[in-house]
Parts: sequence; C-alpha cells; structure tokens
Amino acid sequence: SFALTAQRFPIAPDVSDLYQCFAFDAPVTEARFVRRFEAIVDQRRVVHHIVLLRDPDRSTAGMPQFRCSGMPASSQYLYAWAPGQDAFEFPEGGLRVTPGQRFIVQVHYNNGSRVPDVADSSGVRPSRFAALTTSSQNQPAARSVRASAARGSNFAPRSTDSKTACAAPPA
Repeated sequence: SFALTAQRFPIAPDVSDLYQCFAFDAPVTEARFVRRFEAIVDQRRVVHHIVLLRDPDRSTAGMPQFRCSGMPASSQYLYAWAPGQDAFEFPEGGLRVTPGQRFIVQVHYNNGSRVPDVADSSGVRPSRFAALTTSSQNQPAARSVRASAARGSNFAPRSTDSKTACAAPPA
C-alpha cells in the first residue's frame, strides 16, 4: 500500500472553511488494481471530509498543493470520506492504477473550535493491490466507487448519520 497525504499542513485557528488539494503521482512501477481505499484522518478536530480524485490530464503537474473549491477541472471522482464512513473495498476487480497517473486528495478543513497549532497529515491509503494478469488486462477498470454521502446531503455537527451513493467516472 501507499499513502497520499498532506504533510503537516498548518491549519490556523481562524480557518472556518478551507478546501485544500494535494496532488501526487501514483507511486507504482507497473499497472495494478487497487482493491481498497481507506481514509487517513490525522486531525479529526479540523477535518470535515476527504475526497480522492484522479487527474487524467495531469493538469496539476508541478503543483504539489493548492487551494481548491469544488473539483479541479477535468478531475474524476473516485472516493470520499466523512465522519462515520468506513474504508471501501471492491468485492472483486478494483480500480486500475498505472505508472504516471496523477491523483488529487482534497481535504475540507474547518477549525470552528479555533484549536491552535494544528498541523494535519490526513489523506487516503489505497491498498490490497492485485497484479494485472493476462486475463485481467482485457477487463474494464472499475466503473463505480462508493461515496460517503449522496449529493446534496447535509449532516448536523457530531452526527453519526451516514449515506451512500455511487458515481461512474467517464469512459
């Protein structure tokens, strides 16, 4: 497995609504299927949710991190975490990851409690890789991934509610 995380990103006490993106090249040397996605939540006091996106056009090349609101242009939604969400694992198959692919981890920060001296290293851990076999090379990549909440869903603070939705990336 590998981890795509913020590296001690500082969150000031006055941050009430910050979307920060962190971009990464896939650290793989050969094509693999990712079977599981798990959120790494470092500073629960300030992390509202985490989204994993694919950057098929590599539009974030040379940009290790940047402020973002919404999904960056041409990105593809893959996975999301919010409080109450467990890791996601494909029952079979997986998401095809190849060398050179670019991924974006978007973290929504909210320091409503004005906690001082916060540095966050949250992100996503793709794991449980399966090698591509001769027969799997001809199979299509995964077409949908479970999300943590349906579009337009609202959760009250400290809520234990959860919702699930599916999204299909473009062909």
